[in-house]
Amino acid sequence: MIRHRIFALFATLAVMASMALGVAPTASATVSGVTCVVGTTHVTYSPGLQNKPRSVHFTENDRYTGCTSSDATIKTGETFSSFTTVLSCTQLLHTGTAPNPITWNNGQTSNLLLNFAATFVSGQVILTGTGTVTDGEFKGDSAKVVLTYAQPNALQCDSQQGLTSQSGTATVAINGS
Repeated sequence: MIRHRIFALFATLAVMASMALGVAPTASATVSGVTCVVGTTHVTYSPGLQNKPRSVHFTENDRYTGCTSSDATIKTGETFSSFTTVLSCTQLLHTGTAPNPITWNNGQTSNLLLNFAATFVSGQVILTGTGTVTDGEFKGDSAKVVLTYAQPNALQCDSQQGLTSQSGTATVAINGS
């Protein structure tokens, strides 16, 4: 009985000492991940998008800032994609499953495999990709990317040049345990 009281006294003193020194007790399980709530996306189309579907070379550059992470070295991230596909002003961006590699400012990468779906809301095109990190930092964690663009201008889509670029906002969240 005395042994239990002595142990309880030492445990209490240890917690009080850590609080006085500004050291918080840690939990045994840590959550991994990263969330970047501020970011930009820019896409280019060559030739420009029109109302009729056609083969277009598509490039996308997403820059994520405002990141908080279980990896304290992550502050920003960037994605670059380039491929040729069939698109139009009414069938914007890439939907379906696509790779989405993110290079972090610390030199690490997270290779995401996401299933993208597009919705049109209040004059905006919202492209949401959900999936997992297949390789690199945060491997096995769930991932979600949200890209938001203004809905294309109908006059641009009707022009001979077509819609050649779009810019918008980008966010990413990777969650695991």
